[in-house]
Amino acid sequence: MKIKRKFAHQLFPVIAALALAGTAQAADFTFTPGITVNEEFTDNIAEDKDKTLGSEFITRAMPGITARYMAPFWTWDLNYKYEYRYYAREKFDNEDLHHLAARSRLNLIDEVMFIDISDTYERVSLDQSRDRTLESLRSDQSDQNNFTVAPGLVLRPTERLILRPGASYQNIWYKDPGAVDRNIYNGIMGLSYQFTEKFSLIANYLFSYTDAEGNLSRAHNAMGGIQYEYAKDSFISIQGGNSWLNTSDGVYSNPIWNVAINYAGSRFNLRASTGEKYDNDPSTNKVTLNTSHNVGIDYVFEKGKFGLTSGILRLEEMPDNRVTTVSYNNSANLSYQIFTDWEGRVSYTYNYIDDREQDSYTTTSIVNTGLTWLYSPDVRISLNYQNLHMYSPDIEEDNKDINNVILQVSKTF
Repeated sequence: MKIKRKFAHQLFPVIAALALAGTAQAADFTFTPGITVNEEFTDNIAEDKDKTLGSEFITRAMPGITARYMAPFWTWDLNYKYEYRYYAREKFDNEDLHHLAARSRLNLIDEVMFIDISDTYERVSLDQSRDRTLESLRSDQSDQNNFTVAPGLVLRPTERLILRPGASYQNIWYKDPGAVDRNIYNGIMGLSYQFTEKFSLIANYLFSYTDAEGNLSRAHNAMGGIQYEYAKDSFISIQGGNSWLNTSDGVYSNPIWNVAINYAGSRFNLRASTGEKYDNDPSTNKVTLNTSHNVGIDYVFEKGKFGLTSGILRLEEMPDNRVTTVSYNNSANLSYQIFTDWEGRVSYTYNYIDDREQDSYTTTSIVNTGLTWLYSPDVRISLNYQNLHMYSPDIEEDNKDINNVILQVSKTF
């Protein structure tokens, strides 16, 4: 089954290659190759409490391309990077990784009928409660391909009323044979009625059929609400409704919502959001109800920028709405232009994970500092340091301390 579904992530490179052959001379086509080389030292390659394997030097070679094509009938963006990891002391096997982000829109009838196609290939966390890729090179993660094709319509029966019927097919494939692949089929109907230039009534209906390797589920989501744009790029969007989920374990009904607030000033950007939705756990193949709350602020000053984010994620396992984990995630980051071609960066992340299944908790703190020299318009040289510290009173594998130093050189052509 894994082999059969693997074809999806090969589609966009083929499309891109054909497009490059046919559009290389077009004025609205851009193509930028580049390469990044990292030399990294880590004092805990085993990523465990006792540093059982000691230190390691990791060389990463990452050639890649970015390309964009824009025409009235067809637009697409492609970003691809190949990553080769070489472990100098051979404490792990060398690795080949791929990073792909591609999207395309076919405008069959201008502003009326279209087909959106997207494909991403990247290494992702298999743990819904936290992003394992931020704390480990390999633990509880897998390469994932996410392919989506979505035809849609934009209909305007009246000057103020807009209807957006559509459908989509999504294939989610994992390289890890223990992770659960999914095929998702959606039918969509969106409606918006513009009372004024700034105030609109919105409503959405989604039917979703999910096949998670034989674990079948059907969902009906109905939501309605308002959107008010009180200034440029500043808005309030409030939607609420209900979700009915039919699975082999039973039928569930839960209220769902999606609320977003954004303020964009000349220097400040404030944002807040909250929402609730059903999802499939890629590790256990069980349906979960995910509730999230997030706030953030960005401030831009003359020579840099500063940002703060905070969020809460609660996971409930169906069919008994049992809370499995609650994650509290916080981060701060600062970048500052020291000289004309020199930039310094520092960031701090602190996460607290309440693991109800193991009746324990885990804390994670990550400190990142870095200095970048813009040697020329197409060459960047960076030196970075990272410290990761994790602690849990009862979960042995969640106790570790790792220090990394990374020298990076990037070149675009």
